[in-house]
Formats: sequence, structure tokens, C-alpha cells
Amino acid sequence: MTLARLSGATLGYGAGAVLSDLSLTLDPGERLVLLGRSGVGKTTLLKTLLGELEPDQGSVRLGHNVELGYFDQGLSSIPHDVDLVEAVRPPGKPDVTPGQLRSLLARFGLTGDIVLQHFGNCSGGEQSKTALARLAALNPNLMVLDEPTNHLDLWARDGLEAALCDFDGTVLFVTHDRYFIDQVATQVLVIEADGCHVYDGNYS
Repeated sequence: MTLARLSGATLGYGAGAVLSDLSLTLDPGERLVLLGRSGVGKTTLLKTLLGELEPDQGSVRLGHNVELGYFDQGLSSIPHDVDLVEAVRPPGKPDVTPGQLRSLLARFGLTGDIVLQHFGNCSGGEQSKTALARLAALNPNLMVLDEPTNHLDLWARDGLEAALCDFDGTVLFVTHDRYFIDQVATQVLVIEADGCHVYDGNYS
């Protein structure tokens, strides 16, 4: 079952194409990293897959029964005035207990009184860990991660690597962390001036 397919897609913001004639499929179990210089279109591609942007040409389709989870490097999806326990609660699941949510936060190294603080009062690292815990709570089958290792300490980064390698679904991510790529990626999509190229394997 293909989770997402781009066919002859031209992507941009209306003022001009950022990516042209892009064809790509995302299949179950793949962990694909996007590489390319700043401004080449990595975030544009992610936003198009998320449905926030429409392709100028071609098509972008998600498969049936796709549950998509997104980690935004700007962390804009979480209100700043909620505590960390409520920040990770999956939408529409009021029956999940605070104890279960605390256990989930603990998996990402957030324990004790910190989980009662408002999200907006936490450090960048604590906010990133909370956002990743929230993503895990959503249990998607397609994860889209934009710079997920920013602000993470070494312990949290190792935990994220292990979690993604054990994940049964598909991962599409952007990062400049070459070690992280080598540990996680099974395919590399390089966006260059002459188009996009997909390679099997990791960065090395």
C-alpha cells in the first residue's frame, strides 16, 4: 500500500516554482531523508504533503487510511498556555489518564514537576521533547519531521533514533545531522538544481 504519491508535481508559493516535475512514492516502512541547500524546497515539499500547499501542476495524493503526524520545527502546533501533560493528549481521547500521559513524557526524559509547567515556559529542548511525545501519542502511520533533532540533548537524540528505527510506519524527515541520518534513513532524496534524485541507503 503506497502511503503517498507525487506525480509530475510542480511545487511553489505562487511566485514561481520551487520544485518542478517531481515524482515520488512513499511506501510502508521507508525512512526517507530530504537533503538540499537552504531554500531549495524541502519545507515546501513537506507542506504540500501535509495539504497546506497545493501543487501548481501535477498531483499529490495520500493513500487510503493514512494517519499523518507532523513535527514542526517551529513547534506551532502546541498552545503555549497548557501544561505538558495536556500538551501530549491526543485530540478526541479524553479517556487517556494523566498517568498514561506522564509515562509517555517520561519516555522522552520529562519527569517530575516539569510536566506541570506550561509549554511556553519550557526550554527549547523540553518543548521539542514534548512535541515528539505528542506525535508518538497520535500513533500515525506516516510521520513528517522537520528538523526533529534541534534542541535535543544526546540522550533524547539516541531515544528518537531508536524509536524511529522501531517504527512500523513511514518516516519523511529533514535534518542536517549526518550521524542521525546514518542511524535512521533507509533512503535519501537529494534536491539539486537539476532535479531530485533518490538513493537507497543512508548518508554514508
